[in-house]
Amino acid sequence: MRLRYTPQALSDIVSIAAYILEYNPDAALRVRHTIQHSIDLVARYPHLGALNAYRPGTRSRAVARYPYRIHYAVAKQTIIILHIRHTSRDS
Repeated sequence: MRLRYTPQALSDIVSIAAYILEYNPDAALRVRHTIQHSIDLVARYPHLGALNAYRPGTRSRAVARYPYRIHYAVAKQTIIILHIRHTSRDS
């Protein structure tokens, strides 16, 4: 499946990495790599994420070892990454 990122999702990735980079550059790289790995899994297995009860037609998937969730939609042969949020924030 093809991957497409919304501008919000791209901004989220940059913001997450920039925030962590201030405190720990090595951790910023690890988190960024782990988020990308989770996105790659979603691209291979689009129905891996849980259905979102509050936003019909969307799914979310936790990022392993880190408190982030990837929110996405499946449209034909495309996975649309909507946004990536820290689990303490509202979706």
